[in-house]
Amino acid sequence: MFNPRKLFMAIPLDLLLVACGGDNDDDDDNVTGGDPTGDLRIVHAVSDAPAVDVEATAGGSTSTPITGLDFAGTTGFLTLPATTYDFDVLANLPDGSTTSVLALPGLAVDEGQAATAVVVGTAAAGDSYDLEAVTFNPSASTPGSGEVSIVAAHASTAADAAASSGVDVYVTAPGTDVTATSPAFTFGYTDTVDATASGALPAGQYQIQITPEGSDTVVYDSGTVDLSPFAGAEIAIVAVNTVNQVEQSAAPVKLLAIVGGTIVELLDTDTQAGVKVAHVSPDAGDVDVTANGSGYLSGVPYLGVNVDASTYDELATGSYDLNVQAAGSGTDVLSSPVTAVLEAGTEYSVLALGNVADIGGTPATAFDLTPTVDDNRSIATQASVKIVHGAPAVGNVDVYVTPAGDFSTSEILNGAATPLLSDFPFRDVTDYVAVSAGDYDIRVVERSGGTMAINAEGVTLSNGDVITAIARQPDGVDGNPAGAGLLLLTN
Repeated sequence: MFNPRKLFMAIPLDLLLVACGGDNDDDDDNVTGGDPTGDLRIVHAVSDAPAVDVEATAGGSTSTPITGLDFAGTTGFLTLPATTYDFDVLANLPDGSTTSVLALPGLAVDEGQAATAVVVGTAAAGDSYDLEAVTFNPSASTPGSGEVSIVAAHASTAADAAASSGVDVYVTAPGTDVTATSPAFTFGYTDTVDATASGALPAGQYQIQITPEGSDTVVYDSGTVDLSPFAGAEIAIVAVNTVNQVEQSAAPVKLLAIVGGTIVELLDTDTQAGVKVAHVSPDAGDVDVTANGSGYLSGVPYLGVNVDASTYDELATGSYDLNVQAAGSGTDVLSSPVTAVLEAGTEYSVLALGNVADIGGTPATAFDLTPTVDDNRSIATQASVKIVHGAPAVGNVDVYVTPAGDFSTSEILNGAATPLLSDFPFRDVTDYVAVSAGDYDIRVVERSGGTMAINAEGVTLSNGDVITAIARQPDGVDGNPAGAGLLLLTN
């Protein structure tokens, strides 16, 4: 469990290191013997697709060298026998099964080559961008110890939909106006470009800017990018869709800089952080929220949200000390503020949970601010649901999420169904749970007395939804609402 009193994001703002995003069984599937081999790296660039597995068939034998590869992730280079493969990309579904979404027959892994295959397109049914693979080899130029080579691939359906043709890409010294220079190259969706074909680049500082082809309007600006840590490296840069409100407010595209199996996300330099504040303290009454000692929100009622349930307030990145006051009082409720460090491109829900009356007496249910990180990437094959226990009077609970109408309340209380969450304590926050689209009954049962605290029937979840469901109790100040229920925050 993280410490809700301090939420750290220690990664630099413009160079966000992320894990390779998938598992590959290197010990079993990589070949290190004397047979001819080649290297293959796969990149998941489908922004609305779930994690995938990849099956490989050659010589009548099938294996699954890649499992759980998620969007903006890479396998790194896998060393495989040099031969021709039939690859099958399998989407991971909410029920734990997989289904084939892309067949790649006859893909050759050549001896001594290091190929990259980028899976592109969209997963949403009826969309005009089919799933396909874009493949390329490293640059024709081998970088020296103080140089880098770059191959770029255009995998952004959003950028393609916004442009009448292709895009111009400028790679310049920092601070260069695009009107004063020419693009380094122009390319369209699914194109690849060997940007250093005529010679490797010095591993220094650069600025990458993208405009629609023939236009001076900059739609993506990397700011200053320092390539000196990657001296001697072969870099693949893949343009992919941005995926949440704060990313998309700055640009339709972001860049993945890939070295081996490591990915660095390059967000637009204007990308901010997103904050949603939800008041779920039943005895606090209306509250004001301060940030770094100054007023931020005024008169937020019970179950109120600073913007609305589906929108984030976009704030500059940095450290914020947050506190709460009874509306108009000017007196802090918390003896020390909660510090939230906000990162570019990340969205947060800050939840006011617990009883003010319990401060200093009952720590387990006392009022506090709980920051949570929201992953609002919409996935076409599922709803993604995060559950929060926000009802301090209820104690530990079992949470049931069942297809609508499958179980009555009495059947739930008599143990006919299996809980999604068992013995779930106040203030706990789950990871996101993948749920198939449909109508559901959500029941919250108090373990100590076996009573049903919340009965929410017929809740509709659609593919692409990202929801935070907060179990809350009645308003303890004016009794409105008088019953317990769910507060739903969405993407």
